[in-house]
Amino acid sequence: MKINVKELDSNPFRNIEQYPIDRAKVEALKTSIESTSFWDNIIARKKNGRYQIAYGHHRLIAIKELRIKQIDIPIRKLDDATMLRIMAEENIDWSTSPAVINETVLAVKTYLDDELSKYKTHNQLKLANKSVSQLFKNQQAFASAKREDKGKIGQPTILKFLGNNWKQWKVQQAEK
Repeated sequence: MKINVKELDSNPFRNIEQYPIDRAKVEALKTSIESTSFWDNIIARKKNGRYQIAYGHHRLIAIKELRIKQIDIPIRKLDDATMLRIMAEENIDWSTSPAVINETVLAVKTYLDDELSKYKTHNQLKLANKSVSQLFKNQQAFASAKREDKGKIGQPTILKFLGNNWKQWKVQQAEK
């Protein structure tokens, strides 16, 4: 779908002030885009009349700096949990920056803490957010997760949410 670049926003779970942008990566992307016209690798969702990208923040900056006005990108129906997981997978695959890893784990922890604080039972969560409810088999697992770290989500749930590409030591280091 053709989208005006000015209608694109960052992933809402990416804290732009804290998440470092690698200027060398942006410059390399700009060079590549100028020489090949290839910039694909952005996916977005429509929300509140705008488009939020799931990943591709460096490409988006490069496109903006090159003053490209319109791009053709896939628009998908993505819930918040999926937006966060896509961002996390992209970060673990491409980033060695501890700051990026730390901010990703913090974003997951904050999201899960917020989601679990809204509900008293697993059934309530299941009705409202199937993506997150799948982290817990039943009410006992749900209640246990709520108690993991004095009412805050802990490493086991964060790791389960993030998936197999994320290692426990990365989450532990990020929580320090």
